[in-house]
Amino acid sequence: MIIVPLIVTAVVSWITGMKCIESFRRLGIKTVAFYMVSSLVAITVGLVAVNTVKPGLVDGAPNEAKITVTKWIMATAPISVYALILPVAVKYLGKTSPLEHF
Repeated sequence: MIIVPLIVTAVVSWITGMKCIESFRRLGIKTVAFYMVSSLVAITVGLVAVNTVKPGLVDGAPNEAKITVTKWIMATAPISVYALILPVAVKYLGKTSPLEHF
């Protein structure tokens, strides 16, 4: 759960440190290539895992466990808090921040 905010922060700081337009083109090509390759790997691993482990089945029958609101909130809270804190932090960094002009 912590990897997505770290990647977003790294990409934003990398973009703000660029000086020329040609760097943006290379970044775009690398980003699209990385996205395609990592998506293909993630889909393959997910399909292999699901077909091997068969989650949700208990002794060959579907599991009747239900997700409660509390479990859902606890699972999504860390990302929600980060998504609220990052824009506020960027706003209060001041006008000297390169993120201000992004």
